[in-house]
Amino acid sequence: GLDYTLFLLEDGRILSRGLNLYGQLGDGSTTDSGNEYKEITNFVFLESGNNVANQFTNPGMKFKSIAAGERHSLAVTEEGGFIYSFGSNTCNDPKSTLDTTLTFCYQTGINSDYHTVYPSGPIYPNLLKNIVSVSAGKSHSLALDKNGVVWSWGSNFYGELGYNSTMNAPHRF
Repeated sequence: GLDYTLFLLEDGRILSRGLNLYGQLGDGSTTDSGNEYKEITNFVFLESGNNVANQFTNPGMKFKSIAAGERHSLAVTEEGGFIYSFGSNTCNDPKSTLDTTLTFCYQTGINSDYHTVYPSGPIYPNLLKNIVSVSAGKSHSLALDKNGVVWSWGSNFYGELGYNSTMNAPHRF
């Protein structure tokens, strides 16, 4: 990521370290880690519609794929291949002449907060399941499922989602 790193350990745990301005370290704060590694153990479970249902601690949750974008992070669970996301959910339109225009790109797949400091998910569980790999860009996200289908969501200012639309919902191609 931009000034931060995620580490996927052999046992499926995730450690993070670095800048945490948007909650991209997933530790429940926006405090930089300094020289410490932070283990991600607290999660927010989302009901349908991406509404926060409850926060839970699960130090045994295992992941098989992670991605560090510029200001957001993605993690895929070993069981079910579901995506959890954390960090910034906003972007500035690089084509805009108004630098102060803040828009939501929903690259985390969560249609609410400015940023999410705990890994929240599963995001779009009816669409994004059996995911094997994820990639996080500046303000967009990609996922590959076990059938070879690629999903994209987030900013599409330059067509980075792979289709000609400005919709920020997941798109299959």
